Amino acid sequence: MNTDTEDVDNVTADMQSILGMADSQGAPQRMLRWHYRSGHESLISLSNREFYENKLVIFPSPGSKYRMGLSFHHLPDAIYDRGKTRMNAKEAETVADAVIKLNMCFC
Repeated sequence: MNTDTEDVDNVTADMQSILGMADSQGAPQRMLRWHYRSGHESLISLSNREFYENKLVIFPSPGSKYRMGLSFHHLPDAIYDRGKTRMNAKEAETVADAVIKLNMCFC
């Protein structure tokens, strides 16, 4: 928060948040169930504790000690079959290989 700016100069000081305005208009509320987008789980832990009563499922970050977090792996040859099978065989094979590799690490 910028404490050098006086409230007279701060044009957003009296503005409601978009969520506050929607809530005041009676918009339905829904709570998140899980969160995976933060670079580190500590970035969402305060919100989880204060707003979600620690009910928010937070996935480990990719940079954590054991590197068990979610990370993106581009598979240029993987194609989702929208028609007949509704599968992505290359992606499924890659996930299965990763699970087998991970299982070997814990044996």
